[in-house]
Amino acid sequence: MKSKIYAFIVSVFIIGSCTFQQREISMVGKWHRFSHENGYCEYEIDSQYVVAFSERMGKSKLEYKIENDSFKYTTIDYSAKIIPVGDSIINLEAGNNTATLIRFNESVDAFLSAPDENDSLNFSIYMEYFKKRAEQAWTEAGFKE
Repeated sequence: MKSKIYAFIVSVFIIGSCTFQQREISMVGKWHRFSHENGYCEYEIDSQYVVAFSERMGKSKLEYKIENDSFKYTTIDYSAKIIPVGDSIINLEAGNNTATLIRFNESVDAFLSAPDENDSLNFSIYMEYFKKRAEQAWTEAGFKE
C-alpha cells in the first residue's frame, strides 16, 4: 500500500513538472532568414537588441522583449509567437506571416564586426560573403540570376 502511495506522489510530481515547466527560449546569437517579400536578411541578437542588416533596408537596431512565448519590439507595433523548431531554427508567427530564423554558426563574421564605413576593408569582405549567402538563399528558393 505504501509503495502505491509513493508511486502516485512521484507520478504527480513528474506530470506536474512536465506540464508547468516552461522552456526558456533564447534568441541570442547570429541568425539569417529569407523571404520573397524582404529578400535575404541577417540578424545579431543580444539580450536587449535586434540588429538587422539587408541590402534593401540597410542596418537597423530595435529593442525587444520576450514575454511568455511571444517576441515583441518595444518601439514598434510588432508581436510574434515564438515556435522553436529545433536548436537552430525558430519560427516567428505574426498573423498570417511566418518568419523562419536560422542560427548561424558562431564562426560566421556578421556585420556588427565590420565598421559602418562602406569603403573599409572589413566591410568590403563582409559584403562579399553577405552577397554569396544572399545568392545561395535566392537559388535555394528557386530563383536564378
